[in-house]
Amino acid sequence: MFVRMKAAIAGLAILGAMVATVPVAATASAHSPAVTRMTLIQEKPSLFTYENLPGEVPGRKTYYAARLTKPSGEDFGLLTGNISTILPLQGDNPEEARLRLLVYTLPGGQIVAQGNSLYPRGSVEINPNTSIVTAITGGTGKYIGARGQVIHTRNADGTYTHKFTLLK
Repeated sequence: MFVRMKAAIAGLAILGAMVATVPVAATASAHSPAVTRMTLIQEKPSLFTYENLPGEVPGRKTYYAARLTKPSGEDFGLLTGNISTILPLQGDNPEEARLRLLVYTLPGGQIVAQGNSLYPRGSVEINPNTSIVTAITGGTGKYIGARGQVIHTRNADGTYTHKFTLLK
């Protein structure tokens, strides 16, 4: 009896796993959002960094702005943003956590991206040939309802490449 009960439980577990995966697979394909990919090149940014005052939260704030182009070189907008180093990681850690907010002002609207990234300790920018990812959290105009992610790569010449995956 114990053996039959064990077999019945195992059978139910397999059936349950099959039933649980069918709706997920059907939902994913039936309701997949449209994906738009876009690559923009950012010129070297103008950076303004301020250390937090003594007695405030340790860290610093960096504000920046830079012109954006398509890979062809055609002007395509402006990137503005800020990075807040809230508290450097403790100990001998070579990195520090930074909260980032980016606003891409593009023809037809804006895309907003934000997230937390690790930067080299004490450095204002990420290392050359390094990439970080932030979430696209919204947009305006033609980008209203935008979501997805953007991969930011600092190039060896100080420019950045931004690769967008937009879901709508």
